[in-house]
Amino acid sequence: MCFESGSFTIGCNYWASHAGTAMWREWKEEVIRSDFEKLAALGLEVIRVFPLWPDFQPLELLCTERNRPYEITMADGKTPPDTPAGRAGMDSVMLERFRRLADIAADLDLRLVVGLITGWMSGRMFAPEAFTNRNLLTDPLVIRWQTRFVRCFVDAMKDHPAIIAWEPGNECNCLGEADRHASWLWCNTISSAIRSADPTRPVMAGMHSLVPAADRRFEGKAWTIGDMGELFDVLTTHPYPIFTPHAARDPLTGFRNAFHAACESRFYADIGGRPCFAEEIGTLNSMVAGESEKCRYLRMALFNLWAHDCPGFLWWCAFDQLHLQHPPYDWHAVERELGLFRNDGKAKPAAAELTGFARFLRSLPFDRLPHFRRNAVCLLSGNQDAWGNAWSAWLLAKQAGFDLEFQYWSEPLRDADLYLVPGLCGQDGVNRSLWFELLRRADAGATVSLSIDTALLSPFDDALGVQSHSREQRSGIARLRLGESELPIGYETRLNLESAGAEQLAADTDGNACFFRRTCGSGELFLLTLPLERYLAENAGVFSAPEKMPYHSLYRRIAARALQKRAVHSPDPLVTVTEHGDGPQPDIAVLVNHHPDTIRLRPELAPGLRISEILRGRFADDNGTLEINGSDGAVLLLASEADRNGGR
Repeated sequence: MCFESGSFTIGCNYWASHAGTAMWREWKEEVIRSDFEKLAALGLEVIRVFPLWPDFQPLELLCTERNRPYEITMADGKTPPDTPAGRAGMDSVMLERFRRLADIAADLDLRLVVGLITGWMSGRMFAPEAFTNRNLLTDPLVIRWQTRFVRCFVDAMKDHPAIIAWEPGNECNCLGEADRHASWLWCNTISSAIRSADPTRPVMAGMHSLVPAADRRFEGKAWTIGDMGELFDVLTTHPYPIFTPHAARDPLTGFRNAFHAACESRFYADIGGRPCFAEEIGTLNSMVAGESEKCRYLRMALFNLWAHDCPGFLWWCAFDQLHLQHPPYDWHAVERELGLFRNDGKAKPAAAELTGFARFLRSLPFDRLPHFRRNAVCLLSGNQDAWGNAWSAWLLAKQAGFDLEFQYWSEPLRDADLYLVPGLCGQDGVNRSLWFELLRRADAGATVSLSIDTALLSPFDDALGVQSHSREQRSGIARLRLGESELPIGYETRLNLESAGAEQLAADTDGNACFFRRTCGSGELFLLTLPLERYLAENAGVFSAPEKMPYHSLYRRIAARALQKRAVHSPDPLVTVTEHGDGPQPDIAVLVNHHPDTIRLRPELAPGLRISEILRGRFADDNGTLEINGSDGAVLLLASEADRNGGR
């Protein structure tokens, strides 16, 4: 199946270069062919396309006196023909145009993801006139015709070899207001209609901006990762830096944004239990990044997605739309200069980056990169900014030298040697059973680490080996002394504690103890009384200079046991490592250099392990020093010293 875990697909989203969203009405087959030839020449594999809803289902509502609804007909009052398309209110001419587009794609060995009910696109709503002022997600009349659309379209096109996946549409969570039950019902209705017409292809979500789970902690948030994982085969992210919370704090090429797409896609995949890929990604506007910066960002994003089991990357969008004057291009500055190609047909430098990465993947001696090895579970709890805490935990772990997976607190606790519980908030951030299970896991040998935001825990003192003296709501900045460094961490709740059996690891500059470790059975418990992860999510520049602001050293101390099981260690926190393989030792290591310049470093290997071959990057000397280009990656094949047949 395309976009399954382990594979990696590169492509883009598409609107015709001459007309954008008006392409179906202003049909020019020769332009479509020319566009697709350009995209195929880049080495792209998949194109995401959109049958615009009112063009394909041009329904009109006829009314009688006082504007009372009387009849739904085709546009211009035409009676629908007694055909499968007519009975579904579908325009047979548009269906034939789509088939021609799919034929062109097949001729060029391009594959299509089809977003069916494209009612929301680029900041503008597109819906048949008949549904004006109706809720497009909850109105039974609308859902009836949407279902007919889906059944007719999929049944008409399911035989086409170019199509590899269906979606309900583009970002359908923008179509209207709905509570979580109504949104679940809509998604279930549309996905079931797709599967009833074509049970052979995957149904992808096509959604963005989801929250972890449908529980009372996200009251009012209708669209959840948990629900989408239940209803769709593949989840999707749209990780734009100017729209995602916390992403715009740093430059596009900074360490934070280099992992935006990979981290958000893993956030969805781990919590939703489905493969997830970045199906819309781009910079949208030249003011966000120049061409050279865009290329650096692209290389890092591609390597990080590929290395972290995220099965695809689709750029938004294929062509600039600066010449178009109709909405949404007339409305929004982010919709005009976002293509891989300029209006004159010339490719931008970003296009060459995609071509280069596709060529690199084809050069590898394996078809699929084995799964990356993870050492910790990051447990996200209630009442918090789950995404902000998750992203900070991910970045700290990467700089500390290990990898984690995400879990929401309402799931059964997964097995792990290390549990990170960031930013606990409120009186019910974790329930009693989960807290006692975490304590039991620590007693049995795991490491459990908590950072406290506004939480109240019970039991607390005895469980963590501390003595509480007072708690106060007081905003401020604590400066945590750690070795030679003083790390500022903002807080809203101050805990005044002292050790009562736990080891005190650090205090702030006021002398208030903030960081503790307690031995618990054969495991250990760490307590940080400051909301480290939230503070880092909400502040700029905190990940860009780890040698000056070594926040990751807190995670390195917490993960000391887990790090002993890693096979490859980077001496530079801005050069990150993933380990891949199914055996006791990894077979492949991927290193990504997040510095803008070429760097030399000597990775530390576990005893008995050696680098047998370098597939990207190079040796700088005979002592095992690697040289990795700026904002680029290295791929190492690993082998045991015991079966040495050459290599280093």
